[in-house]
Amino acid sequence: MRNKLIAVGGALAILATTLAACSSSGADDEEGGKPYVAIVSKGFQQQFWQAVEQGAQQAAKEYGARITFEGPESESDVDEQVQMLQTALSRDPDAIGFAALDSQASIPLMMQAEQADIPVIAFDSGVEDSDVPVTTAATDNKAAAALAAKRMAAEIGDKGQVAIVAHDQTSV
Repeated sequence: MRNKLIAVGGALAILATTLAACSSSGADDEEGGKPYVAIVSKGFQQQFWQAVEQGAQQAAKEYGARITFEGPESESDVDEQVQMLQTALSRDPDAIGFAALDSQASIPLMMQAEQADIPVIAFDSGVEDSDVPVTTAATDNKAAAALAAKRMAAEIGDKGQVAIVAHDQTSV
């Protein structure tokens, strides 16, 4: 439940920041002046991304915006995500929220967004090696890990052994 609240809160923050960064590109004329924000995530299958979408939909309603929310079938499908970002750019959004699977693969499209004056708000992992995103909304992983370690230590009485099993499908 806590992760869901964090994801929803993060989505609300992303959309609020995105709407604040919006400059009128004309895309909002289709819906009676509502700004249009395209959100391209890393996926939609995991509970985390479903909570992010729920938060984005809630924020869109609260802030009077239109959004699209999409992500690839798999968090290893970089090509599909890049195509989704290209499609989002072709729709001339007022802003884009983007969680890059592969920062390097997205840089040419980040440059396209910058040239079109479309603000990009990075979220989750950000977009490394690019100064195009106006901000990045992400977890402070070091602080989160410290908090988790303290909680785990308390749960096991400050003694014992702990194993960490982790993976990332696209990182080298």
